[in-house]
Amino acid sequence: MAGLVSQEDVLEAVRLDPRRSIDRGKLQFLAAKCSGKLSGQPQVNQPGIKLREYIAAKLERYDVEDEPAGYRLPWARSATTAAVIRGSQETKALEPSDILWISRLPTEPDKVADADVERLAALALATPVRSSDRHLVDSVLAPVRAHHERRAAEADLSNAKRYARPVDASTSITNHAASALSQIIKADEPNLYADEAGVRALRQINEVVEQDASARVARVEQAEQRLADLSSHPESLQAAG
Repeated sequence: MAGLVSQEDVLEAVRLDPRRSIDRGKLQFLAAKCSGKLSGQPQVNQPGIKLREYIAAKLERYDVEDEPAGYRLPWARSATTAAVIRGSQETKALEPSDILWISRLPTEPDKVADADVERLAALALATPVRSSDRHLVDSVLAPVRAHHERRAAEADLSNAKRYARPVDASTSITNHAASALSQIIKADEPNLYADEAGVRALRQINEVVEQDASARVARVEQAEQRLADLSSHPESLQAAG
């Protein structure tokens, strides 16, 4: 390690996305580390200066574009509700009032209120497996679950596409990171020629950029596949969760 910052610090700065508030915070943390503020001994060295310049340019180039919170599946607390329904019993048959309540639910999946979805999911967990009661609950719950799973998959795909494009740092900005990394590599390996350190620094930075781009593409592809699977096989959701 050369002074205040390490090779890992530089590569982490390259990897972080300034459009995400959590990543911006990490970049600001690294910038503070570059100046020695975190150690209580403010000092400056050349790699730290270059990395700080890189971080400043990266933060200035992009505004925060945080992705929305993930879609909340309405049965997230159904296990807790099921425990209340069962009481001390392992499973419990539906009460007449439960059957009447189920019969009055909307037939359109998107019209069923979240609180009712949670109770339906809880009843499915509370009733005996392969019983007529479970069959009744599942017959109503399955299309509702499929509807919400598709909405969650659509939200995941939208979020994945939002960040599908990697951060497009210009060469002049990236050169600051490459310079910092090259100097740290040279300090860590004094017998290495400066040109060799520079070539290694660029190779490592390019590898990080390529890995990041591949991960973004993979996230979109996985989200697309998930949505396609749900659209073509919604019946599989009856056995899920």
